[in-house]
Amino acid sequence: MIVVLLLVFCSSAFASPAQDLLNQAAYFVAVRYNGFSSADTSNLAQKYQPDLDIACKDQLETCPFSVAVPIVQKMLTELGDGHSYYLTPSQYADQLQQARGLGSSSPRLGVITADVKDGFDRLIADVWAGSAADKVGLKRGDRITGINNQSSSIFAENFRTAIGKEVATGKDVLLNIRRAGLPLEIRVRGSSVRSPLPTYKSLNAKTGYLRLPIFDTNGQVASTVHTLLRQQKPLPERLIIDVRDNPGGLATEMIGAVGAFVEKSGFILETRDGSSQTSVEKGTVSISSVKLNIVPQPILYKGKVIVLINQNSYSGAEYFAQLLQDAARATIIGETSGGLGNTATIPFELLDGSAIFITISKSLRLTGGYLPAAVTPDILVTDNLELQSQTGKDTVLEQALNR
Repeated sequence: MIVVLLLVFCSSAFASPAQDLLNQAAYFVAVRYNGFSSADTSNLAQKYQPDLDIACKDQLETCPFSVAVPIVQKMLTELGDGHSYYLTPSQYADQLQQARGLGSSSPRLGVITADVKDGFDRLIADVWAGSAADKVGLKRGDRITGINNQSSSIFAENFRTAIGKEVATGKDVLLNIRRAGLPLEIRVRGSSVRSPLPTYKSLNAKTGYLRLPIFDTNGQVASTVHTLLRQQKPLPERLIIDVRDNPGGLATEMIGAVGAFVEKSGFILETRDGSSQTSVEKGTVSISSVKLNIVPQPILYKGKVIVLINQNSYSGAEYFAQLLQDAARATIIGETSGGLGNTATIPFELLDGSAIFITISKSLRLTGGYLPAAVTPDILVTDNLELQSQTGKDTVLEQALNR
């Protein structure tokens, strides 16, 4: 089968960097993809070859990598699988740095933003602890309406990109903000940003709040969750765990965090080459029979647990919420999650230093049957950032506090 695929991929009348990139990407998809897409992954190279031939018709052997990039992106989009996507060389390098616990290669704000329904403003959905945005007091629900007194409408659909470019210069940037309906001007200078670790704070005498922004830093996320809980004396009677806008990350860090609330849990990954089990038992994380020492001093919290999710909770965040829900260990409050909670992905580096992330496995419960793609909350509450930007009220968190 592999020989046939190689013959198909090399069938073009010319060879060029662009051709090599398309061949490589199509090959990885054809031989490694194992998601729920109905696309014919074995035929993608042939299907998109005419697009490349047209794009490279005047360059032949010299056609650069960059010409193939939009075609590779189009090919991945056809899968209809949000877990399969393309990263530029700089984006991929940044992601590798973040996984190692290092900072971004260029200055960043350290926020996650969301669209508004009408217009081009950006709503801040999350502020990473220790980031430039955190240090100047930007908050979840803040609405960015302009840069340096230039309205978002000037930049239109490119407003998000414009913010990133201004901050990447490393110079002071004036952000025009609306908070709780009132205008503000906040001056900020971007800085190198590391993937944030979990944080904890007390909301009242009986309630703790654990924020899990991402499961991205290898060897640090799960251990931080256990450490933060061990530090609480006494432990709170109730714990609100917030995975809203968490894009996912490393399965081992996620399952290690689950182990702080469930004595035994896990899931099975079904790939083309077979199956493997990722699990946690009494705080020890294992991949099949291999035990990983990622939580040196585990704790098992036995109080009441509430997990907050929204439509931008993806991948590892969905696994986390679903496994606690399956174990009847948590009440899930918020919106139906993003829909990547039953597959897993890994990166494949391409010739130009870019990468494609490809879904290589489907996920099953330890008891059998596929995990659902999305998590359905026990209590459905719309996470309305626009309302929060007008009133300052977090409706999802307020619902959890009233439980």
